[in-house]
Amino acid sequence: MLPGACSTSFTYNQLDWLIPWYMGSYVDLNSEQKELLKIRLDPLLSWHREEELAGYIEFLDRIEMDLKEPVAPETVRSWMSEVRQAVDRIEFRLLQLSLEMGESMNNEQIADFKTSLMDKQQEYRDEYLKRNDKDYTEDNYKRLSKNLRRFSGKLNKEQKQTLQRAAESMRRFDIPWLEDRELWLENIKELLDRKPGWQQAIVDSYRQRDENRSKEYQMTLEHNIQVLSESISEILSNLDDKQRSRFIKKIGKYKSSIEQLAKKET
Repeated sequence: MLPGACSTSFTYNQLDWLIPWYMGSYVDLNSEQKELLKIRLDPLLSWHREEELAGYIEFLDRIEMDLKEPVAPETVRSWMSEVRQAVDRIEFRLLQLSLEMGESMNNEQIADFKTSLMDKQQEYRDEYLKRNDKDYTEDNYKRLSKNLRRFSGKLNKEQKQTLQRAAESMRRFDIPWLEDRELWLENIKELLDRKPGWQQAIVDSYRQRDENRSKEYQMTLEHNIQVLSESISEILSNLDDKQRSRFIKKIGKYKSSIEQLAKKET
């Protein structure tokens, strides 16, 4: 959903602390590697500041314009697509950084990294698959409601009902997502033996993920995107004056924060 994704995207301006923490949760870096990571963060941070932050502001400007008229499902879908593309760009840069750091790691660190990846996968499985269908629907509703209320404030009865119908209509995506991630990790584990050309092989595998995903994954994702596009479109097209004003003010605060962040980095 757009509102939640927006706030997530802005967090990536804090890459200077986020990445070391994230990498440290998978493998213990020695002092030399930590220093190397700081050095290699600089180009990534510059790219994010110079090329991404301005795009966030343009994106929010476009949402403001779109909200002046009834919002079509296709418009909401375009917002989702743009957020996904922004996240993908950051994800690819993080992958490149990780591969660069992989050159400095010894075999023991690589082995620990592989173990950590699979441990995290098991954590996801334990967390997601313990839910029955009712739990899944309730989690979807709570997430959708929380994200929307962050922008619009209190929801009325009709809006809550729209979100409830959306949550009930969404198909379970956690299972195909976990299966897709597991296939990717199994492939990565083999490539992390670091035979000649291993880094490019991982990049190629990453770029081919979309086309290699299962039909179940693709069909479930497409179905859920359509459900969300229609439900969010319905709600945004029928915001009352107070909700609409709050929504616009929230977007303005995000734009102001991004502008300030960009200035601090220069």
